[in-house]
Amino acid sequence: MRIYTRTGDEGMSSLFDGGRYKKSHLRFEVYGELDLLNVMVGDARSYLEGKPTEPFLEEIQRLIFSLSSVLATEDSAKLPDRIKEIDWAEYTRRLECNMDAYDEKMPELKSFILPGGVRGATILHYCRVQTRKCERLLVKLSEEVEIDAEILKFINRLSDFFFMAARFANFVNGKEELGW
Repeated sequence: MRIYTRTGDEGMSSLFDGGRYKKSHLRFEVYGELDLLNVMVGDARSYLEGKPTEPFLEEIQRLIFSLSSVLATEDSAKLPDRIKEIDWAEYTRRLECNMDAYDEKMPELKSFILPGGVRGATILHYCRVQTRKCERLLVKLSEEVEIDAEILKFINRLSDFFFMAARFANFVNGKEELGW
């Protein structure tokens, strides 16, 4: 299979369900930023292999791809069933459960911390910041097209998760956090 199609050479691109838009359309901006987030999560995974946070990060990568598919489809009836059936509220709850489990094991957070620590934690902080960027763009897109409110909650909680996962990565690696 060739990777190039030549269909975007004029500055237009297709949505999953066939609609064509300029590549500068906000939809493409949002899932371009989600794509960058997905790469960052993959990078974090490579540094956290075998650590407690790593398996859930792979699942998050799959959800990010699914979210991009949702945004790339105007007619949700044309989405594959496995994407239509995603329970975003359940994944938000799972993020919260993971954060609560991390929080129970770590020292109480008493001040702002400086992002950093072990390489995997630092990349998770990048993921947090990138998720906030994705969230801002999603909110902007929701002013033009209908976005499931549960997706907005999920992306909001995802940035919180990356913060807690970064703290936990430092904790399990014995790296002390630096307060601000």
